[in-house]
Amino acid sequence: MNRFTKVKILYYSILILMIIILHYIPISWPIKLLIFVVLAIDSYYILSLLIKRSRMNLLNKKCDPEAFVKRTREHRAITKPGKFFNLALRTEEADGLHLMGEFEKALEILEDFNPEIFDKYPQLYRVVLASKMSCLYELKRDEEARNIYDIFHSLPECDEFLGSVKEQKALYKISNGELKDGLKLFEELYRYQKKENFKIQCAYQLAKTYEKLEDIENSKKYYEIAARGNEKMYAAREARNYLRAREGK
Repeated sequence: MNRFTKVKILYYSILILMIIILHYIPISWPIKLLIFVVLAIDSYYILSLLIKRSRMNLLNKKCDPEAFVKRTREHRAITKPGKFFNLALRTEEADGLHLMGEFEKALEILEDFNPEIFDKYPQLYRVVLASKMSCLYELKRDEEARNIYDIFHSLPECDEFLGSVKEQKALYKISNGELKDGLKLFEELYRYQKKENFKIQCAYQLAKTYEKLEDIENSKKYYEIAARGNEKMYAAREARNYLRAREGK
């Protein structure tokens, strides 16, 4: 029995308990029905939030993208295909695979989206484009990533994507050889980012950029920060490999 089946059983148990309690409360049945509906909706909403928080904590706090991808796939399996939430879970699965270093697999998921769905969910379009660019840069397909950036940058900005906009702008600058400008953007992201997994990613990008600038001291500093991440994170593994290689010199 997986955790989502257990949550379903818990939810139905709560509903049954509410019916029993309401049965003994001396109020009219229309009022009882109204109370039941309101409490049922609230209970569903609260349980959904708890499930999502638990899943996201695997990434944001424990920095375990492998466990996050597994949980996300389980979550997708119980949601209706084609609906926004199911599609959003697909992008999150791709993000988890990206953090694991499975860039080709992540890109495959992102390229599998039906373009027509973006007319219905335009906010999803920006998320998919941002994730695709990150994968393409890691795969050294910079020209393709820069072409997507031109589309990405032309879209209307909204606050919830400001972090993503800055990250993609930083990657674009670095791929164009504007290392100091890209470095400044990643430093801002690192300074204000609270999610542990993203701080590890930013530290890794900072380390690589300082290395290109031949600033060995700062490069080593950020590689050491990135190396603190979970072994299942690609950035942490690569940072450890770099530090081991330096120690072996």
